[in-house]
Amino acid sequence: MSLTLNMGIDAVLEEMRRHAGSAHLQERFCNALASLARRNAENQGRIGAQGGIELVLEAMRRHPGSAELQKSCCEVLASLARGNAENQGKIGAQGGIELLLEAMRRHAGSAELQKWCCKALAYMTALLTAGNAENQGKIGAQGGIELVLEAMRRHAGSADVQKWCCAALANLAKGNAEHGVKIGAQGGIELVLEAVRRHAGSAELQEWYCAALASLAKGNAENQGKIGAQGGIELVLETMRRHPGSANLQKCFCKALASLADGNAEHQGKIGAQGGIELVLEAMRRHAGSAELWCCTALASLADGNAENQGKIGAQGGIELVLEAMRRHAGSAKLQVSCCTALAKLACDNPEKQGRIGAQGGIELVLEAMLRHAGSAKLQVSCCTALASLARGNLEHKGKIGAQGGIELVLEAMRGHAGSAKLPECGCQALVYLGNGNAENQGKIGAQGGIELVLEAMRRHAGSANLQGWGCLALASLADGNAENRGKIGAQGGIKVIRDGMQKHKDASGVQTKGLAALRVIDVAQQVVASSAARALNAGAAGKRPSLEKWGCPRCGKGVYAGQPHAFENGAYYHDACLAAGAPKSKMNGEQATPSLSAGAGAAAGSHRSENAETARKVGDHDWCGSGQRQ
Repeated sequence: MSLTLNMGIDAVLEEMRRHAGSAHLQERFCNALASLARRNAENQGRIGAQGGIELVLEAMRRHPGSAELQKSCCEVLASLARGNAENQGKIGAQGGIELLLEAMRRHAGSAELQKWCCKALAYMTALLTAGNAENQGKIGAQGGIELVLEAMRRHAGSADVQKWCCAALANLAKGNAEHGVKIGAQGGIELVLEAVRRHAGSAELQEWYCAALASLAKGNAENQGKIGAQGGIELVLETMRRHPGSANLQKCFCKALASLADGNAEHQGKIGAQGGIELVLEAMRRHAGSAELWCCTALASLADGNAENQGKIGAQGGIELVLEAMRRHAGSAKLQVSCCTALAKLACDNPEKQGRIGAQGGIELVLEAMLRHAGSAKLQVSCCTALASLARGNLEHKGKIGAQGGIELVLEAMRGHAGSAKLPECGCQALVYLGNGNAENQGKIGAQGGIELVLEAMRRHAGSANLQGWGCLALASLADGNAENRGKIGAQGGIKVIRDGMQKHKDASGVQTKGLAALRVIDVAQQVVASSAARALNAGAAGKRPSLEKWGCPRCGKGVYAGQPHAFENGAYYHDACLAAGAPKSKMNGEQATPSLSAGAGAAAGSHRSENAETARKVGDHDWCGSGQRQ
């Protein structure tokens, strides 16, 4: 039978149906389909829509013993799955994963078959879709990870097998913490590093080994440690130096560095000390139109909380490169996220970097990104975090952001993405530093609904300790020295919202401390309660309750003694009667309460601002480094 590509898709599929019993002919038909589908989106769609996937899977079931046919079928599935979410889902739903894994088990000695099976697995998990998450889960549950690792061991000398095994591992671990742990525990990291050392000349393998390291290291401290201990950082830097002209490879190297440095101070230092910052910046300069996204992501991870790396990045032109990337790719929300995150990390606790970013138009670029990409919650989070870093402790920047519409943009982002706990949290961070010490900004935020948005976020996301803490500080910042804002907060139930948050997160010291700071600032009368609770918080931190005989009930101010019915709640001793009655704040049985804390508890309103502004400022400034992650 003469078979050529000129037969077309319809003819090939018809011949497959007619000759289902012939392994030899099925192999030829599958080879034709693979050629037709390869890098041709239209043909991929037609083959999938006209029953081609079902015919290929049927051939695999009917002829499991033919290694050549199984290889050809795997090649077709890989070609059909590449970049096509519908085909990926269809293959997974119709038993394709089980058939691929069975072929790998049955024909473990065939390097070609292992290559195509791993390639198919890689493509079937490449896109972040619900169907692919299901495919990931099936492959992991049915022994796919073990089979990929076994293929790497058995065919260590084949660069092609190693490449596609690394690709499969990269996609199986991407966004899947369980798989990352499993691969790391079963020797996957060692195999990936060995593969790249053995096949250093394979450019395509370099791409996929870096992708594997990035997926395995992301959010996994143990895997990060293994990679670092086994020379993975040095290997990435060495391969970066070897392939400076490849934009695609430089992106992959930067992605790996970003994951290895993320939250890991030792790796940050090692990468910085071994020339990693210079290599990332060189990649940005050399591949200005294509590599910036992952370069900026790497810079953000390297700068996070590391003053030495911040200094190197700034001294070697990193700030200018990030700002230039923002200008060049204003339409890319994804790249703007990376750039704004990098700016936030560079500006945090670094007045010199703050000033340079502000002087070179960084504030305007962040605000432009917010305006242009209002629908992207992820970008709005990064922008709010950047504004918070740039405004913190910088009066000039507070004024500039307020004058250029930054407050309106932050509040609009909080309204537009109210359902996301992360966006309101970062919005509250921005409000803290924009309002603190700037009366005009305080007034704008209060007049434009900022107080309502903060309280709504705290009510909606009551379970988020981070958001409760930043909400408390935002309210404190807005209330400090502003009677109108204090009145709004009180009238809208703000004190109850703060107390509810403290009650729900009793064990979160950040929420307790920031809640107390807010109560002090919002209502002078609350200082009695807050001061008593603060004593309890300090005693709790020392690992013991305070002496009962010296304790004053935060509700009525009277002493609580051992012979009286009492309870220890929220870090303080209360009279049972006070708790049961919902307790007036200042009187019990007609007597004026006498708070046990003398200094400041009944202070005049005139001294209220300076004392309590300092309390809120300290709580906010010492606990946050621009990441929005820590309480």
